[in-house]
Amino acid sequence: MLSHQDLRRLRYFVEVVRAGSIRRGAESLRLSPAVVSEALGQLEATLGVTLLQRTTRKMQLTSTGEIVFRRAADMASAAQEAIEAGRQASREPSGPLRITLSGELCLSWFPAKLRAFETAFPKVGVAVVVDDAPVALEHSAFDIAVRAAFSREAKAQADVIDHIPLECVCAPHLQTGEESLEHGLQRIGLIGLSGTEPIKRSIWAAIAANKQPIWSRVEAPCRFLASEHVVHHRLALEGFGAALLMRPTVDDDLARNRLVPVSARHVFGFAAVSVKLRDKHPTAAARALCQHLHGSVGSVLSEGTDLTDD
Repeated sequence: MLSHQDLRRLRYFVEVVRAGSIRRGAESLRLSPAVVSEALGQLEATLGVTLLQRTTRKMQLTSTGEIVFRRAADMASAAQEAIEAGRQASREPSGPLRITLSGELCLSWFPAKLRAFETAFPKVGVAVVVDDAPVALEHSAFDIAVRAAFSREAKAQADVIDHIPLECVCAPHLQTGEESLEHGLQRIGLIGLSGTEPIKRSIWAAIAANKQPIWSRVEAPCRFLASEHVVHHRLALEGFGAALLMRPTVDDDLARNRLVPVSARHVFGFAAVSVKLRDKHPTAAARALCQHLHGSVGSVLSEGTDLTDD
C-alpha cells in the first residue's frame, strides 16, 4: 500500500513534469525547489529507478518515467474528480437518506413534512423505518433519528424542535365524567408500554390552580401492553383501556366522538420531538431535512447521538 509520503512525492513528480522544470513545478506547489528536488530523489530511491534525466539546462523523462507519469497523472485526475464529487455532494442535497421515526409521529406529524421535503429536494431518496425503541444513533445505519419524549411543558431544549400536546382518551362508553381521574383510570385501565410496565403504568397529569399546573403521577392497571403507539390508538378505539396519545393522532376521533377525553379538567403534558444527526459532518441531504423540519415548526435544533423514548 502506498504511504502518504509516496503519494505526496508522486504528486510533486506529476506537477514537475507538467510544469517542465523543478523550479516552475515548485512554484505551482508553493514549495522551494530544494524540497521538491529532494522529494523526487526519494521517490526514485523508493522505486529503484531513474524517472528524470536532469541537466542544468533541461529535464527529460526516462522510459520508465513516462510510464510512471501516465499512471500517476491518471491517479491525480481521479483523486481530483473524487474531491469534486464530494464537494458537490456536500453542496447539493441528493442521494439516499435513512431515517428512524417513532410510530405515532408517523401517524400525523411527519407525512406532510416529508411530502414537502421531497417536493423541494427531488434528488434525495428518503427511506423511513418506523420504530419506537431507543436508538444509539452512532452505531446504526440511520442518518437521522426522530423521537418524542414526555415533557411537562413546552420549553426550548437543546435538541427539541416541536412540542405536541398529549391527551388521555378512551372509548365513549367507558367514560362517566362523574369520578376523579384517579378512580376513572383505576376502573378503565391504561394501555401500558411493553418492556417497562408489566402490571401497572403511571402517567403525569396536572390540573391548573392559580394558572399554575399542579402535577401528580396517576397509576392504573394495564390489561394490554404494546410498544407501538399505533397499537395503543387501536386498542383505545376498541374499548380496551385508556391511551395517552398525541393530540393530532386523536383529533379526528374526538371530533367524531369515537374517543373522548378521560378528564376534561386535566392536561397531560407534551411529546417533545427531537431530531438528531448521526454524523458530525452530515451529508447535504441530512442537513437539508433537519433544516426543513426545524423551519416547519420554528423551534430549536442541535446534533446528538443517543435517544430515549418515554
